[in-house]
Amino acid sequence: MSVIPIDHHDPLAMALRYAGVGLRVVPIRPGAKVPPMGAWQDVATTDRATIESWWSGLYRGHGIGLVLGRLDDYSTVVRWIFAVDVDQHGIDGAAELAALVAHHGPLPDTVEAITGGGGRHHLFSSAVEIRNGKLCPGVDIRGASGQIVVEPTVHPSGVRYQWVDGHAPWEHEIAPAPAWMVEHLTRPARVEPAPKTPQVLAEVGTRPGDLWAASTSWRDLLEGDGWTFVGRGPDGEERVVRPGKSVRDGISATIGYGGSDVLKVFTSSVPHLDAEQTYSRFGYYAATRHHGDHAAASAALSAAGWHAPRINPAALISPTMGAVEEVVLAESDEDGWPIATVDTLRAIIDGDYEPVRPDLLQRTDGACLLYSGKVNSIAAEPGSGKTWIALKAAHDVLTAGGKVVWIDWEDRVDTAVRRLLQLGTPHQAIIERFAYVEPTFATTGGAIPANVIEAATDAALVVIDSMGEALAHSRLDQNSDGEVGAWMASAARPLARGGSCVVIIDHMVKKKDDQGRFAIGSQRKLAGISGIAYTAAVLAAASVDKSGKLVMKVSKDRHGNFPHGSTVAEIGVHPTDGGGVQIVVGMPDGSGDAQPEKLLTHLMMKVSLLLEDQPEGMSSRAIEGSITTRASNTRTAIRQLIEAGYAEQIGAGRSAVIVSVRRYREPSDLIAKSVDNPVDNHSSESRPIASQSRPGRDFEMVPESRPTASPPVGDADAISGLETPQSDADETPFASRPVPDWI
Repeated sequence: MSVIPIDHHDPLAMALRYAGVGLRVVPIRPGAKVPPMGAWQDVATTDRATIESWWSGLYRGHGIGLVLGRLDDYSTVVRWIFAVDVDQHGIDGAAELAALVAHHGPLPDTVEAITGGGGRHHLFSSAVEIRNGKLCPGVDIRGASGQIVVEPTVHPSGVRYQWVDGHAPWEHEIAPAPAWMVEHLTRPARVEPAPKTPQVLAEVGTRPGDLWAASTSWRDLLEGDGWTFVGRGPDGEERVVRPGKSVRDGISATIGYGGSDVLKVFTSSVPHLDAEQTYSRFGYYAATRHHGDHAAASAALSAAGWHAPRINPAALISPTMGAVEEVVLAESDEDGWPIATVDTLRAIIDGDYEPVRPDLLQRTDGACLLYSGKVNSIAAEPGSGKTWIALKAAHDVLTAGGKVVWIDWEDRVDTAVRRLLQLGTPHQAIIERFAYVEPTFATTGGAIPANVIEAATDAALVVIDSMGEALAHSRLDQNSDGEVGAWMASAARPLARGGSCVVIIDHMVKKKDDQGRFAIGSQRKLAGISGIAYTAAVLAAASVDKSGKLVMKVSKDRHGNFPHGSTVAEIGVHPTDGGGVQIVVGMPDGSGDAQPEKLLTHLMMKVSLLLEDQPEGMSSRAIEGSITTRASNTRTAIRQLIEAGYAEQIGAGRSAVIVSVRRYREPSDLIAKSVDNPVDNHSSESRPIASQSRPGRDFEMVPESRPTASPPVGDADAISGLETPQSDADETPFASRPVPDWI
C-alpha cells in the first residue's frame, strides 16, 4: 500500500498524521517547548476539526507536542504510551541507559526521534499507566500528563526535531516496554519503618503520616521521584525542578514557602499535583502515590510499620495510678490484607488486565457514569433534581435484578418508594430488592451500623442521601478535613468494599460565585472519592407538568475515564401521563443525542450494513470515516456489536479489522425515542432480565432471546431511560398521585 506524500515541514499536515495513529497533539509555542494554553493535558486531541482549527487559525505556525498517556487508536486493548527522554547535557544519558541495557538486556526496536537538543526520544507502550519520572541519571520519563516536542517543531537552538528514518509512529509500531523497565517505573516508593519510641510519639503525634513525615526529608522524597534541587533563592526557599524538565528552563516548585515546611508547586505538568498549591510531605505522598486519598495513604504507611502501638481502650485508666497505661493489643485473628497474586501482576504486564471502568447509570450511547466497588458522589444546589439521578440509577439496578440500599437522612420511605413507582420500577422488584434505611440514632464518627453493612454486601447500589445531614447527625463538622476524612473511612468506604456502587448525594452552595469543584465543606469530600465525583446543574427546571434538564460535570474521576471539568451527560426529566416520570441520561451535546439518526441502535445497524457489504472486513477507522457522527459514538456501536456477537475483531493494533458475524437490524419501536421527545414503550422483546451468574450484585443486561432483530447485550439499558418498565396489570399502585415536589 502506497503512502500519500506529506510535507514534513507543514505542522497541520503532521499534526493530522500523528492524530491518525492515535497520538494526542497540542500546539507548541514558537521558540519554546511548551504549549500556549493552560490545561493542555486535557485539551490535547486527535479530533480532526479541532486540529485544523488550531493550526490554520489561532496557532498557525506553532510547533507540535505529543501529550502522552493513553493511546487513542480505537483499539479494544488499552495501551499507555510513554517516552524515554535521553539527554546529552551535563550527564551522558546515552551512556547511563547503555549501562542499564547491558544489565537487563537490549531494548526492543521502537519509534525513535532525534530531539532538537541532540538527545533521543524512544516511545514505548505499557499495559499500565506510566507517570513522569526518571529512569536513571540523564534519562527522564515523560508519561501520563507529560508531553514531548516532535517534528517539525524547531528547538529554541534553531535545530528541527525529526524522526529517525523508518521509525516515525506511522512507519513503525510503538513497541511494548521491557518488563524490567515497567517494573522500575511503577515500583512504589520504599517506606522504611520508624522507631516508635515514646519521645517520637510525644513530639510528632501518633498518626502514620505524622510519624513517617518526621523521619523523611524533602530531598530524599523528591530526588527519589526524579526532581532536581538547584539551590536556595534570596528568600531562603529551596528551589526544585520537576522530573523531565531541564534546569535551564526554570524552577517548578520551592520548599519553605512563607517560612513553613511545605512544597509550593508552580507547574501544572506534574500528575496529581495542582499548580499554585502547597503540600506537606504527607500531602505530597498521598497525592502522588494514592491520587490524593489520605485515608489510603495513611493505611499504606501504617502497613509499613508507621503506627503507634495499638491501645486497649478498656485499660487506658489505671485504677491504682489514675494514669494512662499502654497496653498493646494481640495480633488480629483475621488472615490479613490481600496481596496481589502473581497472575494478577502478569495480567497487568501482559495487557490482559481490565482497567476500572464505570458500569452503572448508562447513557444513551452505552457509556456508563458510575463505578461499582467505589465511592461516587453527585453534588448540586438544593432543589436541582440530583436525587432523581440517583433514583434513575436505582430504577435501572432494580429493573435489571439487582439490589439497592438507600440510606436516607433527609426524607422518608414513602417518598422514595413513590418516586421509584413514578419511574416505572416493577412492584415486586421494590418489595424484594429495595432496602430503605432510616438512621434513627447517631454513631461515633458516623460509622455505619453492622446490619446496614451486611445488607450492602450483596447490593449493586448504595445511596447516601445526604452527606451533609449524615455528618450533622453524628455531630461532625463538614468543614473539618479530619472529621470528613474519618467519616469517609468509617462510613462510605466500608459500604463499597463488597463491590457496591456507593453514591453520595451532597449539596452545593446556592451562590454561583462561591461554588467550586466540590460540595459545601472540606475539600476531603472530593479527596475521599474513590470513583467519580459529579456536580449537577439545572438547564431547565422540571415540574409536575413540564420537562426539565440537568447537566452532569466531572469534578474528579479517580480512574481517568472522563476529563476533569468535562460535561458527560445531559439528564432529561419528563412527566408522563398518569403521574409518572421518565428520566433519560443523554449525551452532552446540547440535545442529549436526541436525534433518531444518532441513537445507538441506529448506528449499530449502519455499521452492520457496512460490514455486510465488506466480507473481508473494515478497520475501525474506515468505519468511522464512513458514518457521519461522533467517532466515540461509532466506536461504541462497534463495541456493542462485538459484545453481542454480531461482529468480530480479527487481529490487533493498526492491522485489526472488524468483520460481520450476523446481521443486526434496529428494533423499529426504538427509532423514534429521544431525550426531548420521549416515547413510552413496553415491548417485551427488549425488556432486560437479570443474569443469574452472581445474583444481587454483578448483573448483566441481556435480552430474553437473541433473534437477529433484537437489541444486543446491554442494549435495553444502553438506551437508558428510553423505556419505562411496565408494572404487572393486577398490581395496585402504591400511590394514586405523584409526589408533589421535584427535588
